[in-house]
Amino acid sequence: MNRTISILLCGCFIATTVLVLAQEQRQEPRHPSVFSMLKQGQSIMLTETAGRYEITVLKGIQAGHKILEVKSEFIAVEDISGTTQTVIPIYSVASIKTIKLVAKSP
Repeated sequence: MNRTISILLCGCFIATTVLVLAQEQRQEPRHPSVFSMLKQGQSIMLTETAGRYEITVLKGIQAGHKILEVKSEFIAVEDISGTTQTVIPIYSVASIKTIKLVAKSP
């Protein structure tokens, strides 16, 4: 009797483990972060309005801040002089803009 119960419990444990592992493999891939367009080392311009930040990426131009670290829940930036580092949580970001400057033809 004890042997039968032990075999049943062991079987239930194995079945549960298999189901949990199968469920983990079926999970949908995570959506990209709001910060996915930002890269470490990128030069950005920060504008603060009403406690929220507008981040502007200027391609090819040295702006006022440089990105030190990009995570899904925050970014860390440093000012151009290297004296101030700021961590900006995702809930403090109003928008992220990318400006591509085009040379004017003569």
